[in-house]
Amino acid sequence: MPGRIRHNVFIASTLSYLREAWMVVEGAVIAAGQFPILMERFAPSRHRTHDLVKQAIADADVFLLLLGSRGGTYTEVGQKTYSEHEYDCAVNFFNPILVFLPTEEKFQRDVSLSAITPDERYEIWTFRERILTNIS
Repeated sequence: MPGRIRHNVFIASTLSYLREAWMVVEGAVIAAGQFPILMERFAPSRHRTHDLVKQAIADADVFLLLLGSRGGTYTEVGQKTYSEHEYDCAVNFFNPILVFLPTEEKFQRDVSLSAITPDERYEIWTFRERILTNIS
């Protein structure tokens, strides 16, 4: 289809925990004729991942976050997970943001069954609540 606009969609999630979900979302983005960007697909680089992710989100047209009941891997520059860092970047760059997260009941059940520490539970809960507060 000539002249069709193709959007860059940055997809953020916890790889090992939500791998199936982000693969489905990636396929749907491609099927819609758009271009998915996932940190997991970045080629190895001598540049810090933190900086590469920040630039990719700045260049994205849409930011999509799949948030489960685990926070994921922490960045090399701070006390945030990559998912939280990516979300904060999208907010700062004023990207349109789509967030998919479990209901409070499912979240509580999943967290209670997860092998994560109480501190990790608190951090992911706080992040989830911050996202819900920012929804307009």
